[in-house]
Amino acid sequence: MERSVEKARAPKVSTVDRLRKLPVVFSLADVARLGLSGPAMHVFLARASQKGLVKSAGNKSGIFYNLLRDERANQQVLQAARLAYPSAVVVGGAVLHAAGWTTQVFHTIDVAILKRPSNFTIHGVNFVQRSRRWYRERAPDIVSAERSEFGVAALTPAGALLDLLEMRDAPARDLWVPDNDDIEQDLAAEGLKERVRRMKVSP
Repeated sequence: MERSVEKARAPKVSTVDRLRKLPVVFSLADVARLGLSGPAMHVFLARASQKGLVKSAGNKSGIFYNLLRDERANQQVLQAARLAYPSAVVVGGAVLHAAGWTTQVFHTIDVAILKRPSNFTIHGVNFVQRSRRWYRERAPDIVSAERSEFGVAALTPAGALLDLLEMRDAPARDLWVPDNDDIEQDLAAEGLKERVRRMKVSP
């Protein structure tokens, strides 16, 4: 008596169903956790991209915006930067602008990351490589992601201003350095005084 054996097949999961399980900003590692790898992963991302449901955060970054979950996901450039580089710290003019210390408007956000042999791009972010020594020296001025208004670790306004001023005489600048006229002097003066007071009481 012959027995017909049917091979058990895993049920097909649609692109939309998979995207619903992914965060608003996700990485290739997140996709792999869905059970996809190699060619299957690339096919999934290609189909999602063709349907306008996914957008790459940057060339070869491996970070993507889930437009199905949030149509404005591609505005979350700092979350993409943090996912790509856990050492990410917002620095520069964007910190001063957010605090009202300058009226200059910045179309890209400066983000410090630990030095590495090479790095990829995230659209809307200017990565600046910094040493471990820089992180140690700036530690008192770094606000954690949980407390930062950016949702990513960031320098305090006073810390960001001092960091920029230290670059004035640097042979190669990778950040915007303000002139005196670019800064709201009263706010900056009070902020710097507060920093001095805070440093005095810190253990």
